[in-house]
Amino acid sequence: MKLAGCKKVSFGLESGSQKILDLMRKNATIEMARQAVKIVAQAGLNIHASFMLGNVGETAATIRETINFAKSLPLDNATFFITAPFPGTDLYKIALASGFINEHTRWEDFAPITKSAPVLVQGNLSQAELISWQKKAFRKFYLRPKYIFRKLAKISSWTDLKIILTGLGIFLRVQKKKIKKLKTSPFGLKPIGAKPEPRKK
Repeated sequence: MKLAGCKKVSFGLESGSQKILDLMRKNATIEMARQAVKIVAQAGLNIHASFMLGNVGETAATIRETINFAKSLPLDNATFFITAPFPGTDLYKIALASGFINEHTRWEDFAPITKSAPVLVQGNLSQAELISWQKKAFRKFYLRPKYIFRKLAKISSWTDLKIILTGLGIFLRVQKKKIKKLKTSPFGLKPIGAKPEPRKK
C-alpha cells in the first residue's frame, strides 16, 4: 500500500471496551484492533482511529477503557465522537422506539462534532457528562509529552504543519464546547429506556 502511494490508514475502532463492541455487534475484538494497528504501523504508514463515546450500555468505566486503549496504540491521530444515532441505523431505530428522538429531530443535530447537545443520552451519563468525557478524551490523548515530542519530530514539510494546525483547531473547538439546547419537535427528548410518547398522526 505504501509503495502504491498510500500515506495514511484510518480505523473506526469505536471503543476500547469489549463489552461495548459486543453490544454494538461489531464482530471484532480489542486484540484484533490492536493487531491491525500494529501491522499498519510496521508498514510505516500514518494511522488515525476514531472512537465513539456514549454507545448503548456506555458508562464512565467503559469510556476510561476507550481512552486508555487509544493511548496504548501507536496512533498519529485519534478522534473521539459522541455517539449519534444516524437515520437508517439500528441505533436510530432503538432511540426512536425508546422515545428519545423523533422524526423531526434536525439533521444538524446528528453532526459528529456539533455545538448541539448530544442526541443519544442514557441513564448512565448525562449530556454534560458526555461532553466532559469527550473533552477529557482529547486532552488525555493529545496532551501527553511523549506524543507531542513525537509529532513535532515528524514535521518535515508545510503539509505536516498544516495537518497539526488543523488538528489543533478541532481540539480547541471541542474544549470550548458547551451544551446547546436541541431544537426538536414538541415530543422532546427522553433517555433510552423511557416510555415513548405517542406520535401525532
